[in-house]
Amino acid sequence: MKLVIAASSVAAIVVGFVVAVLNRKLSWGLEWGPLGTWVGAAISTVAVSVAMWVAIDNAKERARDREEEKARALRRTRRIHATVVFAGEEGFHWGVRVKNADDRPIYDLKWQPGWLVCPFDNTAFEDVKVSFQPPTRMMEAGGEHRVDVLDTSVRHLSLVRPVQRYLYLPAMTFEDDDGYLFCWDNDPLPEIMQNGRVTGTWSPMDDNRKDYPADQPAFREARELRPSAVVSEPEVESLDGEPNVETVEAEKKQPEGEASPLVDDSADGTTAG
Repeated sequence: MKLVIAASSVAAIVVGFVVAVLNRKLSWGLEWGPLGTWVGAAISTVAVSVAMWVAIDNAKERARDREEEKARALRRTRRIHATVVFAGEEGFHWGVRVKNADDRPIYDLKWQPGWLVCPFDNTAFEDVKVSFQPPTRMMEAGGEHRVDVLDTSVRHLSLVRPVQRYLYLPAMTFEDDDGYLFCWDNDPLPEIMQNGRVTGTWSPMDDNRKDYPADQPAFREARELRPSAVVSEPEVESLDGEPNVETVEAEKKQPEGEASPLVDDSADGTTAG
């Protein structure tokens, strides 16, 4: 673009002088005015061209600086660690911890409803809220914050397996020290289901993410999973340890006595790094 502007300016000046010379030699009778006016016009043309040149160069430099700043901000999100753990406490099912391991604070950490998914029968439940928490206005460097998924958030769901068999997919956002917004994207659902733990990364929260969290791939994939289908048998253990006749067809297909490889009765069943 700068080369085009310079070439156009030079071409305009050359053409003007050529026409002036031909007019004088061939007596065309064109009135060109004083020479000083022409010189002033030529200088003005050059000045405008230089100004446009500088403006374009500055705009490109500012754009490069913004892209580099965004890239640095995205690299810093690797130090914002998110972890999902199964709490195993009465009334508390999962805890979502966010730790700021960066040397700069983060702001307005917010949570949105997530999903429950079960690796054993490929069922999913949406709109599972964490315990009510106002946005964390500022988390200092080295700070940590936790919210929990309480029993009140899942007791209305038709869970047909013990609650520890489910994985909680969170949704959350924060703003960094430079004003850039980021959102948590869970890894692809097949990968999470296979590994039996929740993992993910922070992504820029730009204008293309207006539908967050519904637009993240893991939530779209969870939406395609079937909800729990209720049948009359066989019996499975309910959340409170009593027999429960509600189950899914996948339960019927599992050989009796065969343990699923993803079962983990420990209290740290799901983790995101």
